Amino acid sequence: MSVQQPVTLGARDLIASALSLRHLDNLTGRHGIFEHARHSVIRPEHGLCTDDNARLAVLIARLGGVGRTSIHGVERLRDVSARFVLDAVAADGRVRNRRHAAGRWLDEPHIGDNWGRAVHALGVIASSDDNHAALALDRFNRSASHRTLHLRSMCHASLGAAALLERIPGHSVALDLLADTADLIWSASASAEWPWPEPRLTYANAVIPEALIAAAAALGRSDELVDALAMLRWLVGIETEPGHLSPTPAVGRALGDTSPGFDQQPIEVAAIASAAARAMQHHADPLWDEVLRRSVGWFLGENDRGSPMIDGRTGGGYDGLTVDGVNLNQGAESTIAMLETLVVAARGATGR
Repeated sequence: MSVQQPVTLGARDLIASALSLRHLDNLTGRHGIFEHARHSVIRPEHGLCTDDNARLAVLIARLGGVGRTSIHGVERLRDVSARFVLDAVAADGRVRNRRHAAGRWLDEPHIGDNWGRAVHALGVIASSDDNHAALALDRFNRSASHRTLHLRSMCHASLGAAALLERIPGHSVALDLLADTADLIWSASASAEWPWPEPRLTYANAVIPEALIAAAAALGRSDELVDALAMLRWLVGIETEPGHLSPTPAVGRALGDTSPGFDQQPIEVAAIASAAARAMQHHADPLWDEVLRRSVGWFLGENDRGSPMIDGRTGGGYDGLTVDGVNLNQGAESTIAMLETLVVAARGATGR
């Protein structure tokens, strides 16, 4: 890990550099997006994974013309990421995750975070006009019939179900997945002092209330929608310091932990932004606009270190904010999380 202070550029220049997709394009080979980078240089020896390629597929679908992007570049990224996710799904709907740089799979199909991310991407692709939509719907129907007790896997999968329902209202597999996800979350123990379905906050925390918002809206459960919005509001309060976001660090956070905590990860900010954007669709509250603004601000340097989390020279997203400064490595997860936050905020601001 390389930790130091990056060169600071203006907010407009940082955003323009990121939305050029230069680094995203450089990270992506013919089989998919590579997982790790040393600074901005790909580390192919670490290979590729379904998690990142599913994230890429969702990002490209969300991009929708936001920013100054090359049509050729966007189409390549869309095709490569979609093919990766489709190839990862086995005949029984379970999902492979690890892939060698040369393209061969390194693990057996299973149900883990990779499954949840893949189902999310499949639902998004199937709900689009993409050439892969029909195949994605077939793979979604296979995969979305599985279940796991892992909350985040179910939550990520449920976001794919919510996306599919926008295109195919009443889709029974999607509705069942959303209902089972909501039931799993609400069955977990919580208290007035710690109204969270886990003893600790861990990673991508906001996907849990986002999944609940999506499920409650799709299933017409108005009381659960109110409770889901309250859960998100509570999380935002925990992850906010005066004037800026202070997301849960990589080691997690429990009742009584002091703030701020480090190492802070871009994926946590992206999850907050995505959940706030979904909340805006169902609840008019200035808080959600402010959360989107602060999410972008975190990447621009409005954070606990006052350090930008975008490399203005490459357009990459830095891997983490540590107590000593910025981790200058620019891997797939952090770069996609940064771009997703910018895109979600831009779409939210324009009502798209």
